[in-house]
Amino acid sequence: MRADVAAASAVTPEFALAVACAAWPPSARRVAAVRAACDRGIDWPGFLRTITRHRIVGLADEALRAAGEGLPDTIARQLAAAADRQARRNLGFAAAALRLRARFDAAGIPIAFIKGGPLALLAYGRLELRHAKDIDILVPPDRVEAASALLAAEGYRRLRPPDDVSEPDYRRWCRLAKETEWAHRTTGLQVELHWRLTDFPSILPVPPPIATYRDIEIAEGMALPSFDRRDLLIYLCVHGASHAWSRLKWLADIAALLAGESAAGIAELYDAAQQHGAGRAVAQALLLCHVLFDVALPPAIEARRRADPALRLLIRLALLAMTRGRARTELPELALGTALVSLSGLLLVEGWRPRLAEALRLSLNFDDMMLVPLPQRLHFLYPLLRAPLWLWRRFSRGAAAVRPARLPRP
Repeated sequence: MRADVAAASAVTPEFALAVACAAWPPSARRVAAVRAACDRGIDWPGFLRTITRHRIVGLADEALRAAGEGLPDTIARQLAAAADRQARRNLGFAAAALRLRARFDAAGIPIAFIKGGPLALLAYGRLELRHAKDIDILVPPDRVEAASALLAAEGYRRLRPPDDVSEPDYRRWCRLAKETEWAHRTTGLQVELHWRLTDFPSILPVPPPIATYRDIEIAEGMALPSFDRRDLLIYLCVHGASHAWSRLKWLADIAALLAGESAAGIAELYDAAQQHGAGRAVAQALLLCHVLFDVALPPAIEARRRADPALRLLIRLALLAMTRGRARTELPELALGTALVSLSGLLLVEGWRPRLAEALRLSLNFDDMMLVPLPQRLHFLYPLLRAPLWLWRRFSRGAAAVRPARLPRP
């Protein structure tokens, strides 16, 4: 990480060490960066909280072992145990994904696994290093119903929207959202079923053609279909940007995929992203990779930064989102944290029409519609209710947090 950025952003030693650990591939340069960061004096419990929040436990464990750093015994045991849990969980995800792939193939439903095991192997060559929370599956929009029925038959229950939601509300969800969330009734393993890649109306409006999917070998003779490398990189840039890059994991994945890429290759990636309305999101990701991981960039990206004030602001917002608050605090839990994400979303789109469409999207919230159901002819009121209902939910959560817990009855 560049020293001027670390100083200007008041980066903690713990975050600086996290960045050094997240660099890929392993190298003497990474070893030197990890040791230099450790020399600054590390609050080791704070470091564990930092890498847990940023979802880079596996990378941190691998990097610290490679650097030969002597961690306090308690911290070393906790880190090793967390990395081991992640590795075992990832193997479970891979096995479940292979089972689902077989079921979807038998049903004739085209499918792509976005992120997860395929991304871990493409970026790091190993399943266990990358954190995963769920299995992300993309299907064509006209096969969502069939895919949902298949998941239900495999023992998954829909969590969001709830499986008891009314049919009109479910259709409204499918129109406004990009995925449904599921959990297995026995194992608790989570699946996100996507039919769109992003929430933005003007960025990546159409997924990559099915004909461009490629099989990523998970184990000998077993593979999962995913995007080709360029489409995957563009999607990852937009995904991270849509969350204001509040987790270092997302940027580390991109930097790892870009390792060894030529300037010409990065320029081609940027040109392709512009054709999909994702030019600013990809430029932001590339510049952040340059700032934190010293990824070399072609002159066109730096020229874009100098000419685009919105892009410069997006860089500052992303660094703020990564480092703001206490190490364990997630961005939505911070005051105005969701506002920071919304502002980033408005800055990502280019042109007044796409920006107006994004503002309209941000003014609608499915939770509001569930809380205050209105007839179709009054749906124009939801944007007006957005702010007061948000305040009501925040106040309700705060009140619940300080309310004394009741003991269960014997």
